[in-house]
Amino acid sequence: MMNRLTVVLAAVFAAIVCMPVSAASIPVGNHSFETPDVGGFQDNGGIADGAALPDMGDTWYYLGGFSANGSPVGVEETAGNGGQTGGDGSQNGYINVGAAMGSANLGAIEANRTYSITVGVTGRFNGFNSTAGASIALASVASGTAGDTDLANPANWLASQSIDFATLQAAGGAFNDYQAGFSTGDSGGAIGQQLVAVLMSQDNSGMNNPIGFDNVRVSVVPEPVSVTLFVLGGLVALGRARRK
Repeated sequence: MMNRLTVVLAAVFAAIVCMPVSAASIPVGNHSFETPDVGGFQDNGGIADGAALPDMGDTWYYLGGFSANGSPVGVEETAGNGGQTGGDGSQNGYINVGAAMGSANLGAIEANRTYSITVGVTGRFNGFNSTAGASIALASVASGTAGDTDLANPANWLASQSIDFATLQAAGGAFNDYQAGFSTGDSGGAIGQQLVAVLMSQDNSGMNNPIGFDNVRVSVVPEPVSVTLFVLGGLVALGRARRK
């Protein structure tokens, strides 16, 4: 009986390892920046570092870093104000030179998971032009505080992608998706800390660099080994129950 159960468990193990594990979406508040309806451009000049962006229900926060005059972050009409194409909906978030924006907390980071972020990103080339690249990231800090400006520090980024200016320029104001991701182990690292999406306009001293961000998506996938062990544990328990 035991040998037969061992064979069955081995077969099940092999089958599970080969099975695809589907990603689960992690909700991102105001992911396409359709709120508030700005009717052109949201001016947030003078916003304090770490403050929630106005009229967004505490879904996005200004993380500081702005190195020019005017408004560092906000919402704009994609076509009407930014002259951009291909976004999700009629509005997008904008971030100007050196500034960063962080989402509200997305939940505690779990062990044995793979997390990923996908964001539509574009430069702006309709007169008020981009002059540098952009970055997207998944980040976490020990404080767990939404709007903590340390989230803008790349040392706290768990995964990131930098989009250089040449790539944005070649796209000519059209949104394209970019991705980044990371995996956790059994323990350590940022496990248990809050996950945050970070969007950044790269710095370019003495210049502006308006970048459009849209359709922010975050997902999580259990590591195949953890799924396998969970199922095998159930099968072993079932086998023991049958022998009693």
